[in-house]
Amino acid sequence: MPSSTTNSRLYRNARQILSVLFIAQLQASSTIFHVNALSTVSAPFVASAPSAPSAPSALSVQLLPPLNDDTAFTTTHDFSRTANWLIPGRVMCGHYPGACPSRQISDEQVAENLAKIETAGISMFVCLQDEIPPQDGIWPCDGIPKTSERAPLATGNFKNYRTLAGMDTSYVHYLLPDLSIAKSLNDLDEIVCYLKERVINGDRLYIHCWGGRGRTGLISACLLGALFDEVTAEQALERVQRAYSLREPWRDDNKMSPETQEQKKQVRDWFNFKRNTPLSVSYPTSGAIPRRAFGIWNNKGTEIIEMVSPTPTYLQCEREVRSRELNADKLGNGRFGQVFRGRCEITTDHTPVAIKVTNYIEDSPTHQQSKLALEATILRTMSGKKGFPTVLYDARQSVFGKLSDVLVMQLLGRPLLKRCWSEDTGDKLCKGRSFTDAAVMKFGVDLLGCLRDIHEAGFMHNDLKPMNMLFGAQGSGNEDDVHLVDFGMATRAGVVQDDSVGGCKLQAGGASPIFASLAQLEHRPTRPVDDVESLWYCLSYLLSDELPWQWEPVENLTNIKRRLYIDECGISSDECTALLSAEDCCSTKFCFETCDKWNVPDEMHELWWCIVEGQATKEGVVDYDACLDAMQRGANTGDTVESVECEL
Repeated sequence: MPSSTTNSRLYRNARQILSVLFIAQLQASSTIFHVNALSTVSAPFVASAPSAPSAPSALSVQLLPPLNDDTAFTTTHDFSRTANWLIPGRVMCGHYPGACPSRQISDEQVAENLAKIETAGISMFVCLQDEIPPQDGIWPCDGIPKTSERAPLATGNFKNYRTLAGMDTSYVHYLLPDLSIAKSLNDLDEIVCYLKERVINGDRLYIHCWGGRGRTGLISACLLGALFDEVTAEQALERVQRAYSLREPWRDDNKMSPETQEQKKQVRDWFNFKRNTPLSVSYPTSGAIPRRAFGIWNNKGTEIIEMVSPTPTYLQCEREVRSRELNADKLGNGRFGQVFRGRCEITTDHTPVAIKVTNYIEDSPTHQQSKLALEATILRTMSGKKGFPTVLYDARQSVFGKLSDVLVMQLLGRPLLKRCWSEDTGDKLCKGRSFTDAAVMKFGVDLLGCLRDIHEAGFMHNDLKPMNMLFGAQGSGNEDDVHLVDFGMATRAGVVQDDSVGGCKLQAGGASPIFASLAQLEHRPTRPVDDVESLWYCLSYLLSDELPWQWEPVENLTNIKRRLYIDECGISSDECTALLSAEDCCSTKFCFETCDKWNVPDEMHELWWCIVEGQATKEGVVDYDACLDAMQRGANTGDTVESVECEL
């Protein structure tokens, strides 16, 4: 094997040319890319949309060169010193593709690396690192320092690579700890099944962690098993290892992928789990449509793949269950469940609905004791009031083979944070990819109205964050009005949130820590003013796309939010000098750079005074009229204050 740098480069370039030619030949061959579609059970109701072929559930093993043919394996799996093909032309595994600890490279080098990856056909980057935020999330300007104890001499930070990638690239992020495994086989299966779906639907994936061998090897080996029925656990592990070793073939230090024995064991456990475990699934058994029937459709809109209704059920095998669930039209995921797009099957206009499904947990022996039942109760109490979706049905039943609590609601419109992403110059609420100050004040009016209604009914939301705010449905006349959703963490006024739900430990009372109220961070009972405090943090975030403490550890947030109340003056304004100084509160560079110069419009100062006054009362009473007056003036005037932006 060549040992010099020049010879190594020539050697790799020659192999790369062979690899590209071989993959191009594969992509041009209809026989080699033949997809095996497994038989499926027809849905009991037929859609009116044109028929289309069912999504395939497995790939042909012909896509993979035989393990006993070294030349074919090398030419099809080789790519670069930092990446290799797992499935030639379909799935690539590799090192973190941007600048990172141990590999501090320039933006030009990152852009060149990404261009090479995207030229190979990659359309989706899959990150498996819990130590960094999502690529399309919010990043500090100077990146994220490493927290792992490995590579103690590695210098530099993880830098966001999204801005250097192509415009059509998408991103998926899963939180797996370094040198570790998924929390459970179900969690691992969720990741693998989603990635399988993306590959089946034509996406080309680049899977990575930091070095691209531990967590990446774990997921990659399982993905081979999900996509190729003939591949065993040991064959999958061998393929991952041999493909990884092609990155630097002259090295003899025997680096392993997956990296740890624990990771390899979870691969083997997952294969046993997937190949041997039967599950049940719920389907209507007769042609009669019940009085309440809501269909979950596939993502092509051609077939009902599950029904939510009080009807009998029958059993199906695990493979059919998972195949149908993977093809469902999904609106989102949460900590405790999923939300699917569906429609009412008993109305002539087939009213579109959102179907929220949470798995059964032992904390709630009956549906009436579940969090979802409380959410349904709150929304029914809010029936007819502005800013809330209408509840259509809730119950406990089997959904996709698992005993679940379900809640069917009116389908709303776009998530708040996605409104300005299209940069529509005709959208009066947006300026570029951010909201105008007047728009944010208008959202404040909408949401204060929602909070007043639920507080008067005796409930606290406890999870105010931009992700739980949606616009009205298209064509409803409420497209610009913000609705409040997700009451999964709601409690009665004056009640302390449970420490855990379904075995999942909650921090900040179930809220997102950066938006959580001081009461939640201190584990105190929540009152109406605490929801309004959380709303203030949300509106402040929407005004400037950042909060000074957003990268601070959770233990620092309590002190920061306590100091916001010192002398009733936490934020600088014309009338007072802020006592919230960076030196007293910050531990991150981002906080130091933004804290002392942080500012918000005058109307937000008025809202803060309302919160301070409410905190001084025993019951946490809010002067909603004063709050609404401040927000309404801001919405009417549209006066703006320049915000500090940190561009990646």
